[in-house]
Amino acid sequence: MVIAITSKFDGHYEKFDPIVARNLANLIQQAYKKQFLAWMDSPTSPVWDLDKPYELVELVTKNVPFGFVAWDSDNNDIFVVFRGTLKFIEWFKNSKVQLVSYQNGQDSVSKSKDLEKKEDIAEGVKFDDDSKDIGSRDFGRVTAGFRGIYLGLRQKMLDSLSDLPKTSRIFVTGHSLGGALATLAIPDILQNTPFQDPRQITLYTFASPRCGDRTFATEFQKTKVQHWRIANTEDFVTMIPF
Repeated sequence: MVIAITSKFDGHYEKFDPIVARNLANLIQQAYKKQFLAWMDSPTSPVWDLDKPYELVELVTKNVPFGFVAWDSDNNDIFVVFRGTLKFIEWFKNSKVQLVSYQNGQDSVSKSKDLEKKEDIAEGVKFDDDSKDIGSRDFGRVTAGFRGIYLGLRQKMLDSLSDLPKTSRIFVTGHSLGGALATLAIPDILQNTPFQDPRQITLYTFASPRCGDRTFATEFQKTKVQHWRIANTEDFVTMIPF
């Protein structure tokens, strides 16, 4: 999986930092090429690590690594990194694309929390539809499949952030499906960790699909978290769900 940040972005947008973007892209590459491949080689006891100065906490759902939290002890920055899948389109065909409440996972149309389960939607990741609440604020509706995977990762992420320095900046990032997961993480971090100042948090996503409805987009904007969605205009993944 190759993620490229070209020089045309440099200085083109106010506050966009191409150096930060490249660093985050490199961390995502490590989630694919080091973390996930180590698990593929040895699912029961994968061995891998980030280079210093990063300290690593893995994000695992149903025993499958899907990213990590890293702390840079040199400058006190925190990085929350989500990978995508190696076969995104196959995953998308088999996933749940209906919209459910971000807050409680309820389908506002059927008034039901009983969503259809899928056996295998992302290299061994099982769809989690236990409808755990995420905070107390209504953020509109989001794609059920994205929320289901995120539920399996969030507690490890929240616990990790609670143990890290509260004065840190947090950079959240993800590629493809991971971009959707990274976006869903932002309201959760603001509501359920000590990092409730949006000025501490920055989001960079790469080739992210759409993950919520117009209400979610509006409520997300209201958080005032600085965020950048980096995409190739010819990449149709960034336009789904249609």
